[in-house]
Amino acid sequence: MLALSCIASAVMLVHTPVNNARSIQTMDGLDSVIVATLSDHNIQRAHYRVSSTPLDTVFTRKTYRVRVPQRFSKTLLHYDLNKRIHGSGFESPSKVTLPEKDLDIYLYKYNSVVRTIRVYTDLSLDTLEVYQEVSWQTE
Repeated sequence: MLALSCIASAVMLVHTPVNNARSIQTMDGLDSVIVATLSDHNIQRAHYRVSSTPLDTVFTRKTYRVRVPQRFSKTLLHYDLNKRIHGSGFESPSKVTLPEKDLDIYLYKYNSVVRTIRVYTDLSLDTLEVYQEVSWQTE
């Protein structure tokens, strides 16, 4: 029985797909991953803005301010982003602001925050979303 389970484990190990997460080598690469994650969650470019804060002559920290409807899962966005950066030396702790339930995601590398993503609820997007659903159904 033990030999059989060892063989089964070895077969599963051999057939486990290799993690194809691309390695993020530059801050531009990190920005590309952030934008791709936002896009995959159907966040339009008009619903987020990026600002830069120079910290010294070499380094600039970017902050993404992302507006989402009330029923959008901020946790799922954070989870998907974390999966994409995993293995590239980045960490992504977050902080929830209550009672608003806004989410701040901090992307760290070498014990420094390199990017901040502020995800906050914009109730005007809820009415826009309802309007789009109604107009789509009537066409």
